[in-house]
Amino acid sequence: MTSLNLAFLREQRCYGAQTKTEMRRALGYAWLLYLLNCAVYGRTSLPVKVLTLMAGGALLILIYRRLTTRVWMDHQSAMLALLSITMPLSFRSVFGTGYAEIPLPWFYLLLLLMLFTSIERGSVQKNPLTYVLLILPLALIVPLVISKDFIAGIKEYLGYASFLMGCIVAGTLKNKLSRIDYAFILPLYVNGVVFAASGVVFQFVMLNFFEISTFYIMRLGGNRDLYLFLFYDMSGISVYLGTAIIILLFLGKRVRNYILSAFVFVAMALTSSRTGVLSLVIILIGMVLFAKRNEIAKTPLKVFLAVMGTIAVAILFASRSFFTSLIDMVLSDNGRFQLITSALVNFAEAPLFGKGLDYASQMKALGSMAPHFALVDLLVQTGILITLMFISALYYIWRISRRSAFAGFKWVYAVCIIGASFAPSFFALRFFTLICMFCIAAPSVRRESAIPGAPVPEMGG
Repeated sequence: MTSLNLAFLREQRCYGAQTKTEMRRALGYAWLLYLLNCAVYGRTSLPVKVLTLMAGGALLILIYRRLTTRVWMDHQSAMLALLSITMPLSFRSVFGTGYAEIPLPWFYLLLLLMLFTSIERGSVQKNPLTYVLLILPLALIVPLVISKDFIAGIKEYLGYASFLMGCIVAGTLKNKLSRIDYAFILPLYVNGVVFAASGVVFQFVMLNFFEISTFYIMRLGGNRDLYLFLFYDMSGISVYLGTAIIILLFLGKRVRNYILSAFVFVAMALTSSRTGVLSLVIILIGMVLFAKRNEIAKTPLKVFLAVMGTIAVAILFASRSFFTSLIDMVLSDNGRFQLITSALVNFAEAPLFGKGLDYASQMKALGSMAPHFALVDLLVQTGILITLMFISALYYIWRISRRSAFAGFKWVYAVCIIGASFAPSFFALRFFTLICMFCIAAPSVRRESAIPGAPVPEMGG
């Protein structure tokens, strides 16, 4: 068997009723955590912050204990599951406030705990990728120090550091996670995406049918509204939604998976951001052309692409009245090329160590913004040397993803990379770090890693 998803489908009958019940309870606790953060949105009093911290921590502990004592996960697997659960809250602090106010989401705390556990157990692997990942935090101190706005620089540094920590931790899990572990973890990730998609749909309905503005909505010219829910970046939320669609499509051709994928696809388009939709369509076309037949059923995929691609494009046209044709929608740069050109000019002024991690703040002070192209933004922030080190790490992860026993990971990774071509940063998108962790830690094609007698759950539910 060459792909993890086929093994899932073959062994679904082994998924015990008791384990399914425990997973549903874990999902229920996750939704309580989500609803808690929705309920305290915009409320900044000290009692609310303390209550959010205590209640959120208690729910995560309950989920952790259920996963480790009832679903047979070890510590690190359960922590990876918690990262998946907290992903839609990665732009909210542990106190329920925005990341800009307190840059301390659960995602950072859980990653830090996983790193300490890995170091304590002495399980950090010694390979070229690990050495690069260990050198980069030190190298990034130089562009941090030359930042004019040190606080903004620190926030950017945390984004880079969380990516590096995540990849180091994932390396310690290589050949330790089985397809069964992923069969438990991936539904939790998909569940988080479904929550985020539901939030976007809720925002759209409340504003357009009841004229009530909820959560974060960015108002732009041309009567355009960007529905970002609990996220800050317009490109980030749409690409995040797209990652789960690919995971669902690779986990069988059951009707439920396609219905969930269609729902998330519609939510992507409702954000009114092209990035996720165009990136996903490009990858789906690539899957139709190049994915192996033993990895995914091509006929349902073609129908899904044709139907949902058409619906998504129609929604984008409706949300952007200034588009005159499909070509116009695809090629219109909205000033992106000018931002990229300006960034490259600034890079030429400081090619070795860049202009500083606070480059976005520098541009904002000048009435402009950072380029919506992650590679160029990385280049102008950190300089050519650090950028080359990051590129080598990303390429190494791509090679690992191609050898993964779950064939869908290389396509999920690809949609993230393409989406980042239209976003300011790879590493400010916390889900990109988690996807890289999935790719690094996944068992390889040549390794069969099922635990004898352990149940394998159904996916997508």
